[in-house]
Amino acid sequence: MILDWDALRKVRGRCALVSGMFDPIHEGHVQYLEAATRYALPLLCAVAPDAEVAMKHPPLVPEDQRVRVLDSLKPVTYTHLASKGLRAVISQAEPVVLVKGVDWQGKLDDLPVRVMHTDTAFESSTRLLKDYQRRLDEQAAARFEQFVTTQVDPEKPWEPVTDYSFEAR
Repeated sequence: MILDWDALRKVRGRCALVSGMFDPIHEGHVQYLEAATRYALPLLCAVAPDAEVAMKHPPLVPEDQRVRVLDSLKPVTYTHLASKGLRAVISQAEPVVLVKGVDWQGKLDDLPVRVMHTDTAFESSTRLLKDYQRRLDEQAAARFEQFVTTQVDPEKPWEPVTDYSFEAR
């Protein structure tokens, strides 16, 4: 069930909270959500808005779609687009516990909620995106190299240039 800002009060003090960008969503996120259900509480998933995702990378999946996808997952009871930020969600919903991955240890100590860490770092969206970009770059370089080597001038065959000095240019 997708909750708007006012509806967060209905779960006050009766939920576990998870949060993240979930862009792109992957199996590591599913493991994280499943681990958070160990607290036997309804699970509230706070999804970062596009503006927050854009600080890391251009959003791949629009926020409304990420919210709907997460809301459809079995471990998730409630979903909320955290457009006011995680602190505001914590203040409004007053979760019993915030569940984050071990990669967040020591980074959320100032939050007014008990933080539990789960070791479900199966995958990383950042790593997935970097690998994807590397593959794109390799493919582009290969296409460019193929293009250059197929440019034939019958008067003068192409030879690779290795001298990039000022004088040679």
